[in-house]
Order: sequence, then C-alpha cells, then structure tokens
Amino acid sequence: MSKMINIPVMATLTEATTPSEATTTTTEATTTTSEATTTTTEATTTTSEATTTTTEATTTTSEETITTTEATTTLSEATTTITEATTTTSKATTATSEPTTQSPKATTTIHEATTTTTAEATTTELVCQNGGTPNGDHCNCTIEYGGRSCHRRIRDCSELYERGFIGPEDVTYMIQPVGTPAPYPVWCQFRWGGVTYLLQRTDTSNFNKNYITLRDQGIGTDPLSLNYFAGLEKLHQFTFQADYQLNFNVRKSLNYWNFTIGPEATAYVIGYDQYDPKLPYIDGLAFSPPMKFSADGFDTNGCYTARGVPGWYGTDCSGYSFFTDGPFYWKYNASTTSALTKLRMQFVRSSPFYDE
Repeated sequence: MSKMINIPVMATLTEATTPSEATTTTTEATTTTSEATTTTTEATTTTSEATTTTTEATTTTSEETITTTEATTTLSEATTTITEATTTTSKATTATSEPTTQSPKATTTIHEATTTTTAEATTTELVCQNGGTPNGDHCNCTIEYGGRSCHRRIRDCSELYERGFIGPEDVTYMIQPVGTPAPYPVWCQFRWGGVTYLLQRTDTSNFNKNYITLRDQGIGTDPLSLNYFAGLEKLHQFTFQADYQLNFNVRKSLNYWNFTIGPEATAYVIGYDQYDPKLPYIDGLAFSPPMKFSADGFDTNGCYTARGVPGWYGTDCSGYSFFTDGPFYWKYNASTTSALTKLRMQFVRSSPFYDE
C-alpha cells in the first residue's frame, strides 16, 4: 500500500512591522517554503524508496514501481523493471535447476563404479580347491577332480584324457556325473578319447536281477571284473550330461552316436542318433522302438512277463537282453542270431559337458 506523508507548510505571517522586515519575512517564508519543498522532495524520495522495497503493491505511478517485481502496471518504466525482474528470476531459476541436472550424472558415475568393481572382482576371483594349483584363468587339478577351480569330481574318463593324463589302466577311478549323489568307481582306458566302462559281462554270469537291484545297486562291486554293471540310474545320469558315443564291444565294435538312456519316467528308454554298421552285424537295438526297460517289479510294457528276463524291449517285446542268466545273444544278420561270450558298453564323450 502507498504510504501517505503529511507535509507541514508554513502559512503567511500575520504580523509585519516594516517593509524590510516583511521582505525579510517573505524571504524567510520563501526560504522556508523552499525548504519545505525540499523536505517534500525528500519525503517523496523516501516514499519512492519505501515503495521500491514493496513487493506486493500495485500502482500507476512510474517512480514508485521502478523496482517492484510483482506489480502489474501499464507504465513503460515499470514494465521494463518487471521484465528485468522476471529475467533475473528466470536466471535464478536456471541456476537453481543446474544442481538437479547434475544428479543423473552423479548417479551414472556411481553405477559405473559399482559395475566396474563387480566385474573386476568376478574376473580376478579364482580359488583352487581339493589340492588344485592356479594356472592362469583355471586351476591344475589332481587326478580325480575337475572343473575350473577343481571344485568337483571328474565326470568321466574322457575328462582325464583331455587333460593329457595317461595313467595305469589296471586300477579304478572315481567319477561323479551330474546329478549323481555320490562318486562311484569305474574302469578307464586312456585311448580313443578316454573310455569309460559301465557294463561288462561274460556268458557265465547271472544278470537276471530284480528291478530295484538293477536300478540302484547294479551288479558286482569291482569294475575291473568281467561281470559288472553300474546300474540303470547311473547309466541315465552319465549319458545325460554330454554327448557320448557308445561302443558295443561284442565280436566287433558296434558304434552308436549320441547314445542316451532316458530317466525312470520313460522306462529308461534307449535313444541314439546314428548307428555305424559293422558287417555282418546289424543294429541289434532296432526292434520296434521305442526300446524300454522291463524287469521284475517294473513291467511297464508287459515284456518281462512275456520274455522272463529283464532287458530293453520294443513295443512288441522284440529285442535281445543283456541281463540273462548265462548265454546272451545279438542279431548277426537279418535271419541269424549269434551267441556272445563277452559284452562291453564303452563310452567316449564327444562334446563338452552341457553345464560348462
């Protein structure tokens, strides 16, 4: 609000004795008036200064609105002042917003630092286990351990062969395939890519056992003996950790590529991509597939009842069993079967492990 100032003005003197005195008085009065005018001017200036610091006043007087930043006026000087004030405010606002602009950069810098720290820690961290020793980006492991940091058991005999190990073949080695709860012994040969033996038998042994025995325990305890079977579950887990070539060593070596034994839910069904024929023998597993396992206590397709011995059989129960008590057979050609005296299931890995 404008501040009203009461300015005292001296009236004309009522008493004058002489003309000179009157003149003097008049002069004094004029001087007084001038002083009053000066005082008025000063008061006006003071009023103007007071108005300058007022931020909420609205006035049409140009001198009172020169420095007013919030008043609305039609006078050019006031408009100019308001424009300048607005410009100043805009600059202040811009200056205020600059720190906000820097915030994402700061956040980005923190993120980059965090990312760099994590990556370096992951890259440089290598702790060798189970007696392994550092060698660049991996560890050199002892015989029966594998993996980048030697944190696990070896999974097959091919793993030792790949490391350049050529050891004795008259001893057993402990392996633990993916999914197997505990390691178990196998016979290894360090040739042809590293051979793992999971079944071998002669015609004088008895492999006609019940389902639980064949699934969990297998047959025999010494893999070096001529009558040994690791067990159905071990066979499944072994063939599901990588690609394997199976060699059926009968009288000749019969090769099956990417050979698998499915899980129990599939009745340990046989699968393979290709059979490499060795004449005169033909594919002894090609009997009305799928070839599923049947045994006493696990007769899902009725073939154990029909055949009387455990084994892998086709949908019409055709096929030859390796689990007889005594002699066993393999298809020699289209019309002839051959009695076998020995059989070995030999596996050589042909791919990296699926999880590495």
